[in-house]
Amino acid sequence: MARRIRWQIVVAVLSSLVIVVLLGHLALATADEGGPEAGGTYIEALVGVPQRINPLRASLANQPESDLSGLIFEGLTRAAPDGRPLAALAESWEQSADGQVYTFTLRTNVVWHDGHPFGPADVVFTYQALADPELTEDPALQSFWRNVLVDQLDSRRIRFRLAAPFAPFLNQTTVGILPAHLLKDRGPEVWKNFERQPIGTGPYRLVEITESQAILKVNADYYDPVAPYLDQIIFRFYPSLAEAHAALVRNEAHGLGYNVTEIGELSLPPRFERFRAPLAGYTLLSFNLRQPLLSDLNVRQALAFGLDKDQLIKHALKGLALRLDLPILNSSWGGAPSLGWYPPAADEARRLLAAAGWQPGPDGILRKDGQPLHLPLLTTAAQDRIAAAQEIARQWRVLGILVEIQQVNADELRQRLTQHDFTIALHGWARLGSDPDIYEFWHSSQVEANNVAGLVDEELDRLLASARRIARLEDRAALYRQALKRWSDLAPSIMLYQPLYEQMVASEVNLVGLTRKGIDAPVLYSPEDRFRFLTTGWYLSKSRKIRTDLRNTLEEQRPR
Repeated sequence: MARRIRWQIVVAVLSSLVIVVLLGHLALATADEGGPEAGGTYIEALVGVPQRINPLRASLANQPESDLSGLIFEGLTRAAPDGRPLAALAESWEQSADGQVYTFTLRTNVVWHDGHPFGPADVVFTYQALADPELTEDPALQSFWRNVLVDQLDSRRIRFRLAAPFAPFLNQTTVGILPAHLLKDRGPEVWKNFERQPIGTGPYRLVEITESQAILKVNADYYDPVAPYLDQIIFRFYPSLAEAHAALVRNEAHGLGYNVTEIGELSLPPRFERFRAPLAGYTLLSFNLRQPLLSDLNVRQALAFGLDKDQLIKHALKGLALRLDLPILNSSWGGAPSLGWYPPAADEARRLLAAAGWQPGPDGILRKDGQPLHLPLLTTAAQDRIAAAQEIARQWRVLGILVEIQQVNADELRQRLTQHDFTIALHGWARLGSDPDIYEFWHSSQVEANNVAGLVDEELDRLLASARRIARLEDRAALYRQALKRWSDLAPSIMLYQPLYEQMVASEVNLVGLTRKGIDAPVLYSPEDRFRFLTTGWYLSKSRKIRTDLRNTLEEQRPR
């Protein structure tokens, strides 16, 4: 009898343990991811050392300067993922019927990191500084703001008067605002000290900076009621991408970002993941329309039909880019991806070339008046450009076209584009901005500037000029669709691909705004724009909670 009782006790204990294990497993299996927990420090490896943390003077070539400026300072507006303007330091704005006057109403609950109240004087000071060549080094910004009058109307309102209607104006008001109480009427030494210990209104404030790192803490007085999850961000500075990557391998940082299209994939350290997003820029083939060969529409369209972009991206770039067909990004409210482009069609390409007088010789090379069809292709030594150029040469060689790749440095390429000293150039434009305005690249008035192809077309000019004068986005989008259709018909260049930005992050870091493939992620208008969702969607850990319907789940699974 005693033995039987002992066995019954053992069975009961084992049964209880099994039930406990099953309940625990079921609890985890039916657990919901709870909300992210506030707190923690995120550490990122950056290449370079910041010298001037100032939104007016930060170097675009110095990523730490741009990253720090983006977190410390804010503009009157910011850009939505599709490019539409959103409120930032400005609570709202109004536009006059003639499109020449913008009136902004500022928020009332904003203070600088030193506790001083933010106000209209800061806005007026900043935009006047933008027009001063001693305070900003961007000639385009200086030129634009010299033609804008900025006035303070009262304690909350600022008025901008433009010399002419300019619909993309709200894209210009994203520049970070500076504190007038610290910088107005101060000398160069004050500005220099400020740029090493900046005071802004952004979600994070700088508390320490050395040659090796910068420490930012969350701004407890930030006006947005939704506080960032991360208490602290540390940027660690390294002299090269290789050394920054090695820091990840040594677990010295949680993240590292770089242009994966331009550089190629870096090896992934253990416990890290890849996240990507497209950048607001593109690589294209610019045709020099001033040359007789490329002034022929049949030749330009033949080159378009003779190039398979998908194969180029797959083979030359290993899939690390986003195909682009038109000069306005597909993600923009002004884009028209449904218009498409010339599909790969070698037979149609040959027909058009024959119509232009080019016939294959005994060696298969196309000739006209005894001369072979020879195309010098100018580009730089960047890894993605050389690979793309070689693939373009291979594909066009099938049509009977000889392509000679000419490699130059970036400065010489810019000079030769400006001087129109090229036949075809493989190059790119970066930091396109959030507004889809492409006037400076394709209007005939810009042929001595950024319209390097030399395109002159009255209909396209009219559409681009009209889109700059009309305020309503829907009307502008309709004009841009017509402009893109006209551009496609003229084929003055071939858009190729949009680069991808990659962020390597440790597995315990949650990111919002980037995805594993990057194709469906919101566009980044600049690399520092990866922090767009930092205040609401970046965190280090998540809590788990047992679902409230666990009892119901157990009831459903109970044998009957």
